Amino acid sequence: GNDGAAGPEISDLLLEGGDRLGEMVELSARGELKNNYAAAVLKRLQSAVASLKDGKKVRHSSKKKATGKGERAGKAPDDLVRIDFRKLDNLLEMVGEAMISRSMLVEAHSRISATSEGGSDLDRAMQLLERSLKGLQEKLVQTRLLPVSNVFRRFVRHVRDQARKEGKLVRLETTGADTTIDKTIIDRLGDPVLHLVRNAVAHGVELPDERKQAGKPEEGTVTLAAEQLSDRVLIAVSDDGRGLNEERIIAHAGKLGYDTETMDRAELLRLIFEPGFTTMDGVSTMAGRGVGLDVAAASIGALGGTVSVESRPGHGVTFRLDLPLTLAVVKALFVEVADELYAIPLNYVLESFRLDPATIHTMDHRRVVSWRDEWIQLVDGRDILRSETTGDAPYCVVLASGPKRCGLLVSSVNSRREVVVKGLDTILGRQEFISGVTTLGDGQVVFILDVAALTNTRFDGSRAIGRADA
Repeated sequence: GNDGAAGPEISDLLLEGGDRLGEMVELSARGELKNNYAAAVLKRLQSAVASLKDGKKVRHSSKKKATGKGERAGKAPDDLVRIDFRKLDNLLEMVGEAMISRSMLVEAHSRISATSEGGSDLDRAMQLLERSLKGLQEKLVQTRLLPVSNVFRRFVRHVRDQARKEGKLVRLETTGADTTIDKTIIDRLGDPVLHLVRNAVAHGVELPDERKQAGKPEEGTVTLAAEQLSDRVLIAVSDDGRGLNEERIIAHAGKLGYDTETMDRAELLRLIFEPGFTTMDGVSTMAGRGVGLDVAAASIGALGGTVSVESRPGHGVTFRLDLPLTLAVVKALFVEVADELYAIPLNYVLESFRLDPATIHTMDHRRVVSWRDEWIQLVDGRDILRSETTGDAPYCVVLASGPKRCGLLVSSVNSRREVVVKGLDTILGRQEFISGVTTLGDGQVVFILDVAALTNTRFDGSRAIGRADA
């Protein structure tokens, strides 16, 4: 026998075939059954059966894209070891501690070298130690990565069940499912992506008759695509449906007080991520396209990612998610607030500049500034971090989490460097606007700011009074 040939792919096909069979019985009883109703799934089943007879592995209807990272594929069971993920976290923290100790050693060596000659052998040893620790850190980070197929495979049944309820024919296809991403992100990525997939089925893909009149196949397609670019992972959720109704977006935006005449097309489409924004006249079994998208965007932003939307009228919508490869090691911008040093993950930083006090205005009891033709809320770092030291905060760091933006006022903008992120000790409790800590080469502990919390909080002066959209 060809063990494993009929894997999850053939199981999905059989489940889909069973669903279509039940639908055909119901339609036949009402005299509404069409000859080609199940043609697509029957063709795929015939292909699968032929592959099994030839002793070949059944291929999924989705297209797999090589990523160069798929070392998990093809591994024999004896080559795999199950490890508690917390042990990997602890091991990565230990490597981080070793790198900190190495940095302290470098600083001590530089002070000694300044007062003495020689040291070339020690210099070479330090460089070798740095390369070894860096390589060990990279390998450990790779052990935390899992293929996005762990998320994608959950949606096959969701799409099939929802399409049946909506009276539609929809197929889910995936590409780049071998692309890997940090397990921490995988665990939190399912809900926002599922929301986008459900919106695509409910309000993107048309009914079979409408698609036929538009010259499209009666069966619509929702596609999940993933690829890795450097230290980022890009995920696209797209459909081949009707696209966003821009006239409705403009009409609803006008009712909410938005000046759409000054917006370009990208800014106009981004309005669907605003809380409560919807283009639907009524309520269906699922939320209208736009209702709840602010929650999905906020969830992506909390992972250090961004989400954008593209629409082609009559051809469909694509949501693009840009996510970090890992949350364990991040590039951070270091800033001073009063006399304290803080780290901001660079994923969230759009720009930093020296702020002219004359450009600061007050709107609705909030201090704002015009940045790239957009009004953004200003947040004084000295107030939110409860600094008792007085002094100027002349620099503004523009931060973004999802569609939300704010300007953080700081005393100075320092260097950029890569840091190992550590969680806060539970005995400290939950610290507002702090997401973690890191340690520098001199042993100094630096807090990492929670940008998602900052951008989603509305401030009245120095007081946090609720969500930014409230």
